Amino acid sequence: MEAELKQHDVKVRLSEDVRARLLDSARANSRSLNGEINFHLKMAMHEDSFDRNQHDSAPPSKT
Repeated sequence: MEAELKQHDVKVRLSEDVRARLLDSARANSRSLNGEINFHLKMAMHEDSFDRNQHDSAPPSKT
């Protein structure tokens, strides 16, 4: 059975210390995610370049 959920606006006051820690954590997570994305993009670009170089240097097929 599915429960119907309603969205409520909730306001919470955070101490400056908690707010700063949350922001630091969010920034660290963002940097980590950006690093992962960049790594995979570089790998994909390297593989694409490698595939093109292999295709360009491959002997002509005998068909």
